[in-house]
Amino acid sequence: EAMTVSTRIGVMNLGIVAQVDTPAGIYENPSSRFVADFIGDVNLLEGRIEGEAKGKHAEGNMLFAADGIGTTFSARCPDQLEAGTTCWLAVRPEKIAISKEKDTKAVNQVSGVVDDIAYVGNLSTYHVRLANGRVIKAQEVNRRRVENREITWEDEVWLSFTEGAGLLLAE
Repeated sequence: EAMTVSTRIGVMNLGIVAQVDTPAGIYENPSSRFVADFIGDVNLLEGRIEGEAKGKHAEGNMLFAADGIGTTFSARCPDQLEAGTTCWLAVRPEKIAISKEKDTKAVNQVSGVVDDIAYVGNLSTYHVRLANGRVIKAQEVNRRRVENREITWEDEVWLSFTEGAGLLLAE
């Protein structure tokens, strides 16, 4: 409710102010894992900084290697983190695309298997198990009838997100 009626909100953790910002600022740029998880749904992967990202849309981004996945991701890094630093990649489910085919143009992508699908009318949330056993959620608007769905349980799929969708959090 605070997200819809307020111009500024604060998130507290154990009586300490964790972040004060606009609703969009807190949702899109949380200052910590706690804030990211407190406001909305979020995927969090633990890993390490590999170095500075290169590419057309990579300015200010760092390369992140998630534990046990075997791939790197380019993501925004507001805290000046150095190579080797342990951190967390936060990506909202609605910012992740899901497909049966690998996207040859996507910078950030990983494969997995659909464990579950939560149908809520206008949206479906796909729960995809990665190679390291971690489950990632990807949301998709239901543009077609559920019986005509392309992706279903136990399908091998590809998850992808833009370089601006992921955020690296130090704490």
